[in-house]
Amino acid sequence: MTDTLCRALLTSCLLSCLTSSPVAAQSESHGRAVHHRNHIGLFAGAATEFADHTSTTFAAGADYERRLSQLIGVGLMADMTFGDFKRNGLAVAGVFLHPVRGWRLFGGAGVEFVDTATTGTTGGSSSKSHVALRLATA
Repeated sequence: MTDTLCRALLTSCLLSCLTSSPVAAQSESHGRAVHHRNHIGLFAGAATEFADHTSTTFAAGADYERRLSQLIGVGLMADMTFGDFKRNGLAVAGVFLHPVRGWRLFGGAGVEFVDTATTGTTGGSSSKSHVALRLATA
């Protein structure tokens, strides 16, 4: 995927997130909001690697959260990148914080799966994993 296409996709995803509203995700109970205990989300966008050279590619993933209270939840996040990217996947477990209604923060540790074979080589592919830290907001 070209860098221009990936940047356009990322920009449209960001604008969509900023202009969209939740679809009946909360209901009113005696004048106060009631949160749902389980949340499943899907996302699509672009990821950029700056390590060896700058390249941007398509990324997609999902998250699951189990709310423990109005403020705190625990859950999992996973994403995959597609293309000539060395990072193929990421799986993270962590904590979700809800400081204000409609905004959530995520922090956690997990595993990054890296394909160590370079594009165009023969002889199969090898992979390894690394410890990863992820910080996210939604």
